[in-house]
Amino acid sequence: MAEVSRLKSGGPTDSFTHRFRLRRATANPRTEDTPVSETISPRNTTSTPPSFPSSTPSSSTSTSTEEVTSAHSTPVDTRPRPTIRERGSRAGSFAFSALLRVVLSGVVGAALCAAWIAAHQAGLLHRALGEASASLPDFLLLLFVGLPLALVTSALLAGPLLWLLGVRPAWPIVLLGPVVLAAAHYFDVPNLLAGTGDQWVVLAILAGLSYALAGLLTIPTMLMRSRKA
Repeated sequence: MAEVSRLKSGGPTDSFTHRFRLRRATANPRTEDTPVSETISPRNTTSTPPSFPSSTPSSSTSTSTEEVTSAHSTPVDTRPRPTIRERGSRAGSFAFSALLRVVLSGVVGAALCAAWIAAHQAGLLHRALGEASASLPDFLLLLFVGLPLALVTSALLAGPLLWLLGVRPAWPIVLLGPVVLAAAHYFDVPNLLAGTGDQWVVLAILAGLSYALAGLLTIPTMLMRSRKA
């Protein structure tokens, strides 16, 4: 537009060049008076949003959430807590069962030893061995024949007897009783009980005490058995 005004102010002229410039300026005005922001067409700034993978179904999302929640959740014990009276009754029943276990173990051990002494005094061992027993002294006969036979017999009979009397579990007493009896003989405990009677009475008492101690030492097996039950 500035060029058109300049050409018009230049005065009238019949010049072909002047008319041509005026016509061109009128038909195609310059954009120097127009702001740059108006002459430049705005670009298309609309951006296509990035495509994302389709979301998983709501059912699978809820399932995974439930699995995570169940994996990290702590199970709640809904059982009613025992009262003080119930705890006391349980403790009393357990103490009575433990005492009964010790007493019955001692009785079974003493009874088995007394039966073995009676069989030895009746000469059953000599009759079973026959003439082979005549050439052996009584000490060697008891040590190499009578003692192993007594251990095997007590191991075979103590378990069923304790089981019939209600002692559970019985196998720890069967295994530990002979070990405690052997340890008592090793430490010369029979001499401490010599005033209670002859050697056979002392042996029966010592066997009863050994099995009772075995029953006392194996009380934790009762706790393990009650927890498993």
